[in-house]
Amino acid sequence: MVRRVLFVICGALRLARFNVITGTADKRYFVGLPIPAGAAVACSVVILLQGEDLTRWMRVSVAVVTYLVALLMVSTFPLLELQGIRLGRSARPFTRCSSSSWPG
Repeated sequence: MVRRVLFVICGALRLARFNVITGTADKRYFVGLPIPAGAAVACSVVILLQGEDLTRWMRVSVAVVTYLVALLMVSTFPLLELQGIRLGRSARPFTRCSSSSWPG
């Protein structure tokens, strides 16, 4: 129960901090873990462990991961924003695929 409340409180604090930040920030980095990424981690854990009989160490691991994600959301660590990364032409393998290139 505590970890769920902490997760929500940290998400609200992140939103509040985001709303009051003034000045220019480096657009290449996030300050702290974005809320959608934290939610993706939480949902992934739920999907991964669906239908499993949770042992004590699994429950402790889920609690630790939840606490870490919640604290990363309110942290001030700069995390690289992947959206701004430009890949070279050779890094896009599916752009050159066409129906004529398939054998048969």
